[in-house]
Amino acid sequence: MATYAIYKYTLSKISEYEASQYADESKDTPLELAQEAFDGIFRGELPLRIYKKGKDGTDIILDNEIVHKRDRVTVLLVCNEKQIKYTEKKDEMEFSSHPGCYVIIDNRENVAQIAIERTSAFSSKPDSVRNLLQDAINKKIAAYRLRIEIRGKVRETPFWDIVNQRVNEKDSIKWIKFNFGVPEESAGIDASDEMKAVIRGFNRLGKIIGAEKGQYMYNASAGGTLHIDQTEEDMAQLIHYCSTNAYDIQVKFSKYGLYRFGHEERAMPQMDDDVLDGFRTGQLVPDKEGNPTYELLLWLDDAKITYEDYKDATPAKKRRKKSFKKSVA
Repeated sequence: MATYAIYKYTLSKISEYEASQYADESKDTPLELAQEAFDGIFRGELPLRIYKKGKDGTDIILDNEIVHKRDRVTVLLVCNEKQIKYTEKKDEMEFSSHPGCYVIIDNRENVAQIAIERTSAFSSKPDSVRNLLQDAINKKIAAYRLRIEIRGKVRETPFWDIVNQRVNEKDSIKWIKFNFGVPEESAGIDASDEMKAVIRGFNRLGKIIGAEKGQYMYNASAGGTLHIDQTEEDMAQLIHYCSTNAYDIQVKFSKYGLYRFGHEERAMPQMDDDVLDGFRTGQLVPDKEGNPTYELLLWLDDAKITYEDYKDATPAKKRRKKSFKKSVA
């Protein structure tokens, strides 16, 4: 079973001058035909020119191929390039590895949705694939004077909602971490007497060692999981105390990854491994009305409905590289 990050994309028009930076020739495309033009770029053996920067600053072309395409839904395989080092009879050897990541582009009318697999091929960071993909697509659709913007679907979620959701989906908890401040007084804390005593103990220890913050981490056993239960009064009181005082709580799930209380939750559903295989081989399943369709399309429809109320993430600002001014004699 694989985990996917859900993204929403928008297509907008650019000027002829902007398009000329990527395409020798371009033609104006009405917005009502934008999705059709976008869908048309996914063809051929190497549909996109995707590349990343190597350590020496050179461009490294990344292989990508269309696994299958049906009903304006494209399954794309994007491969990374990694250098694997190992020792053979005391000699250091190196070879190139090309692990892959599935990208599902749902370009059906009025959908505009992308799902990117969360995989170790790209260090379990779907956003890094999103960045590479957006750059490559923009260079290709510039010929139609179009631009794409791909944003993740996110929402702010109460602590117990996300924990209960992940536990119900059989996602194990590897560790939980609390970051406490050291307030001058502990009076007025909305907690049980026992919890107040625990918190005062944490605060006293912090003051004794002169710490600005205290961090407490609890790890599960190898292959096991922590049991974080809202019905346990002490645990509920501790979570309530941290949340009402803006203290940081972090939970590491095996499949979902890191969740930080108060931070935005990503839309990241799971998919059975045979769903993509069925789409590729043409295996049909009945929908709710008994009509034949593909299980992948049902999964995409469900994701669209489930995350409809999620907002589009604000894109991260690119860091500007420092420039060094030339000195004038």
